[in-house]
Amino acid sequence: MIDKATASSSEIVAQCLKDFGRALIVGDSSSYGKGSYQVLSIDSHRSIDPKGEYRITRGLYYTASGNSPQLTGVTPHVLVPGPLDKHEIGEKHHKFALPSRSIPASFIDEMHDLNPVAKIRAKRGVQQQRQFIHDKVLEHLSRSSSERLLKQKKGENISFDEEKKLVLNEAIEVLKDWSKFKESQLLY
Repeated sequence: MIDKATASSSEIVAQCLKDFGRALIVGDSSSYGKGSYQVLSIDSHRSIDPKGEYRITRGLYYTASGNSPQLTGVTPHVLVPGPLDKHEIGEKHHKFALPSRSIPASFIDEMHDLNPVAKIRAKRGVQQQRQFIHDKVLEHLSRSSSERLLKQKKGENISFDEEKKLVLNEAIEVLKDWSKFKESQLLY
């Protein structure tokens, strides 16, 4: 689960899991969008300088897909907007935020242990599976989730805490749907 407050190391984990197809990301339209790292001038062995301190941005971090969450954040597979989603939260709303960049992807398995024919079959199988999941399953999960949320929120004024609980429960429902799909695939 992500929301607009999910930042920095949490974004690295979420994006890596998404890159490698190891998790279904559910939540707000995007995470915070902090893909940079800084060094502070504060020395842990001395007190804070009353004249001030400074922070230097040393760089951006990237995941295996070559993407950095800088400004854009991590986008979910299934949108389940929470109470923070409608607010202007994130690095992109900062006055001097660094621009988003990308580098070439670097998680391609060269499959040196397979013969050429097996490599082609394996690559084709992975591509077909990803395409099927993307086209059919995620579309179904998103549609089902949207329908449930519309029924639950219909005309109600709910508190922040109630909305957080609703979003968490919906994320659980999405995972149940995903689990049912995976079980049905094992039967065939």
